[in-house]
Amino acid sequence: MNIGKKIGVGKSAQVFCWRNNQVIKLFYPNISTAWIEYETQVSRIVYQAGLAVPEVEGITEVDGQKGIVIERIEGDSMLNNIRLKPWKIFHFARLLAELQTEIHRCHVPKLLSLQKQRKLQIRAAQVLPENKQQTILDLLDQLPTGRSLCHGDFHPGNIILSASKSTVIDWSNALQGNSQADVALTLLMLLVGEEPTNLTSFFWLFLRILFCAVYLQRYLKLNQITWKQIQPWLVPEAAAWLSYCSSEQEQKSLLFIIEKLLRD
Repeated sequence: MNIGKKIGVGKSAQVFCWRNNQVIKLFYPNISTAWIEYETQVSRIVYQAGLAVPEVEGITEVDGQKGIVIERIEGDSMLNNIRLKPWKIFHFARLLAELQTEIHRCHVPKLLSLQKQRKLQIRAAQVLPENKQQTILDLLDQLPTGRSLCHGDFHPGNIILSASKSTVIDWSNALQGNSQADVALTLLMLLVGEEPTNLTSFFWLFLRILFCAVYLQRYLKLNQITWKQIQPWLVPEAAAWLSYCSSEQEQKSLLFIIEKLLRD
């Protein structure tokens, strides 16, 4: 079966144009069927909940490779918009907080528990000594649970902007739990994630810090919470990310953050 032009590459899959204004997300061979089925189920749940997400048709197979057929959303990612229009960074940062707030106000059943998933990921972070893992697991046990929908990979690269709407994509890491954990993870991704190639490192570092500050200020105001409620989640979220981070630089940055916060 012929597929169209490749339009996206991620850690678990590649995205290609498909027929009838759709795309197909083809997963790499190491991704389990259970994972693909979970993403399909979550995508349908959040679509039915009325969030601005692509509609999912279902799972199919192309040359022995499993994929999800999804509605094609016209537009470009928020990340690419930031690269092209850095002067609009205040607008994009506030929009990110507003979209995440909409997600967190949604409560959906039948999703995996954030707390349980983070425990599994922290135990799988082999770069952390066992005693440090246990310290972080003990910290996690002291943090409050929740029932909010948490995206689990919420950053500008997963927001598609068009003239009429903003669409959130890639729901494979969605969980049910404390929304403050999701915010902590987003902050880590904004600080540690890959930088745009068309911007100098110094300028991008300045933009990162500014973007984080505006995003966080807007989120705290919208949700009537404080930084002290977000901060305790940084260590467990960073430790969990270590189990699946994609580069040595990410790993070094996360370990540095964990060490510094544990000392403080």
